[in-house]
Amino acid sequence: MIFLLWSQTFSTGFTQSWQEFDAHCRYQPSELPLISCLDDVDEPCELGCSGLSYCTNFNDRPTELYRSCNRRADAAARNDIMLWRNGTINHRMLLMNIPVLDIGRCEPQLWKAIACMLQVKPCNTRTYTNPIC
Repeated sequence: MIFLLWSQTFSTGFTQSWQEFDAHCRYQPSELPLISCLDDVDEPCELGCSGLSYCTNFNDRPTELYRSCNRRADAAARNDIMLWRNGTINHRMLLMNIPVLDIGRCEPQLWKAIACMLQVKPCNTRTYTNPIC
């Protein structure tokens, strides 16, 4: 099935096939090499991180690799926290909604660190697995 979706994705029905490929294949735990390959193309790892105003814990790390150390990712992490304060985490990699307690009172710094990890995306040289999980 994956090969069929892959070949359809890069043929004439690109938009519809990409959505189907993304929903059914891209974030499956059994597809770690595929996930890593696509992420390397979409957002290659780059050395160093600085200039973040929200995810400041990643600043001044010139020897570490990140996929998305930029203002857009910094703002997205802040936005994630605002959305999660509504009581639900919805992230496309998780493929489900997860109810959460008041993250403003229950471990707020931990939630901020999670949002920053998901958006700034430190690279892991051994595997693609998310270091949070």
